[in-house]
Amino acid sequence: ALPPHLESLEGLQGIENHITATQDIPRLSSIQVIKSQTQVEEEEEGDDDETEELGHTETYADYIPSKSKIGKHHPDRVVETSTLSSVPPPDITYVLSLPESIAENGSLSALQLEAIIYACQEHENLLPNGQRAGFLIGDGAGVGKGRTIAGIIYENYLKGRKKALW
Repeated sequence: ALPPHLESLEGLQGIENHITATQDIPRLSSIQVIKSQTQVEEEEEGDDDETEELGHTETYADYIPSKSKIGKHHPDRVVETSTLSSVPPPDITYVLSLPESIAENGSLSALQLEAIIYACQEHENLLPNGQRAGFLIGDGAGVGKGRTIAGIIYENYLKGRKKALW
């Protein structure tokens, strides 16, 4: 039967037959919960083993300039997708005019110098309307796009090009 303070509520007559007493619901002990968590962890580890067996590879690969061999290693870790790392970059045909000291003292890293080379190599191309071809630098945060662009402007300045669009 319902407690006396609930009997006056309309629409609740007979509801006591549909309510399951909480003491009838089995409670999980902390040991069962811990065991369940352990089982989940073991299953997840098993999934990892299956993934390795199927030959899945890493998503990212460390990026190291492959065609340019000048400059010091970049101070931070730089990565690219494994898919992109499987595509070889274009051959380098451009010769830098920047002072050697920039590469030797680490003012610009090998990664930044490579971007400068490819940008300036593209700047050698003239479009049908007579303008120079541009170059997009899509590096992530912290790679040094500002330093790279400054290097591109300096290189173009050394080649006699006095205008730059940043």
